[in-house]
This record gives sequence, structure tokens and C-alpha cells, in this order.
Amino acid sequence: MEHGKELRGQPGIGDITKQYLYQLAYKNFVNDHGIQDVKNCFLMPTEQHSIINKGYVNSE
Repeated sequence: MEHGKELRGQPGIGDITKQYLYQLAYKNFVNDHGIQDVKNCFLMPTEQHSIINKGYVNSE
């Protein structure tokens, strides 16, 4: 996702499936508490002091 660099280190299907299952597990909690905005994010440690947005995926 960086200009001029090959995609590397991307999450595998197991990682993506796990994130989806986490989201399903919390669905009732989110609905029961009226939470309107939910983000399902992959977090990767860096030495930066701010969030680096590397991209997004929409499954709709």
C-alpha cells in the first residue's frame, strides 16, 4: 500500500476470519447498548506516536 513497494505482510484469511468472528461475538452487546459507530481494526505496533491509516476494506 506504499507507492512503488510490493504488498507484503498482509493479514491471512485466518486473521480476517478471526476479526469477523470478534465482530459477530460483540453484535448483541453493540445492539443492546445502542452503540452506533463500530470499527473493526487491525492494530500493528509502530514506533510512531500517532495512528497511521494504511487503508480500509468494505465487505458490503
